Amino acid sequence: MDDDTLLDQLARDPDDEAARRAYHDALRRRGHPGARFLEVDDAIAAIPRSDARFAELDGARLEIAAALDPAWIVRVGERDAARVDVVVDDLRQLRACLYSAGEPILDQGAGSPSSAVLTYPAPAEGPVILERALRAADGIALREALVAAAPPALQHLAAELAAEGHALWSLRSRPNPQASALARLRWLAPQPWHWELEQPPFNRTWATRADPGQFNPRAPMEVLGDAIVDLVLVDAGPDRVGVIRALRAHDPTLTLRDARARTIEVPSELAASIAAGEGAALAERLHALGAIVESRPIERAYTAPSPAWNPRGFDRAALEGGSPGLVVLEVVGDALHLLEFRITWPHPHEPEAAHRLVEARPLVEILGGDMSALASLRASIDRIIDERRARFIVCRFCGAETPPEWAHGGDTCDACAERHLGVVH
Repeated sequence: MDDDTLLDQLARDPDDEAARRAYHDALRRRGHPGARFLEVDDAIAAIPRSDARFAELDGARLEIAAALDPAWIVRVGERDAARVDVVVDDLRQLRACLYSAGEPILDQGAGSPSSAVLTYPAPAEGPVILERALRAADGIALREALVAAAPPALQHLAAELAAEGHALWSLRSRPNPQASALARLRWLAPQPWHWELEQPPFNRTWATRADPGQFNPRAPMEVLGDAIVDLVLVDAGPDRVGVIRALRAHDPTLTLRDARARTIEVPSELAASIAAGEGAALAERLHALGAIVESRPIERAYTAPSPAWNPRGFDRAALEGGSPGLVVLEVVGDALHLLEFRITWPHPHEPEAAHRLVEARPLVEILGGDMSALASLRASIDRIIDERRARFIVCRFCGAETPPEWAHGGDTCDACAERHLGVVH
């Protein structure tokens, strides 16, 4: 078979071993970098993210991909793009087995997968998703970690049942076609990528196995990449009146009495759970007045939805491309949606996604190997990015290209508006 025929075959079935080997050999004979890409893809798809080799292989993949046509990568089909949900058919039985292990499980702390399952507040009937949209190898690693947390006798029983084709807890990986399609198409979006994938509310460990930049849309949305801090006043310094004025300018709801108390009863909390950039701007103003301020990093806030989280047929996954955001690829059911990245500010420090749907396409048309469909899709993505960038402004103070959501007027970014114009957000 010629290269085009092999590529069409791989587009339809990335796991066709014979076609993949033949195509790899043909590329290697020509010195094509795609051969090395396929080798790295095979290697990285076989290991979990916790493997010491993962970071090196992932870096090599990005480096090789930079020299390849993104449409070719989509068409050839990555094995590492496969995503799965880890589900358990009998959560009560799994919880009972973990509880029977006693203190060793609880000693692992709240960050362990087993502790997350133990603290699930409302066991549901039928299949329950423990974690969504994992790489296939990470799904295997999570299942193995949960089995390893059970007592040795139960591990032995689980192994015997597995040899007979049964599972003690029916703990399994279930393909997630929407997340898999999105992972395969991610190369068409600008980097960095931010994955939007809803996770079960009881699971606090998913981020250790997730793709970089992934966030949970059920948690409060934050400015991606910006840390969250508490700001603490250690000493008001010589200009206590100036500090009081600065505090009230930052928070107009703060009464004069409370502002005075914060400068006297030190250390005192000035602001809780604010973006690090905002905290740095306030700290800079107070330092200029001679005050001593500490910025203390905290874990990102998390608001869990209803404990009875057991979605059936949950079929959405999204990816934001670019920083600042430029375009959003969203897979819903059997369709790919292209959206222009947009946010609104219903509250001064809490943005909300308000992405604008531009067009929708059937996935089967895009992933079937048709180059004309991929070319048309790339053109649409490029057009959305161009239209988004056309709305950016250039700050007259710092010269930074700034999205409209972070702009003050038509020529100043929000940070410079605070620093130079006295604006308080």
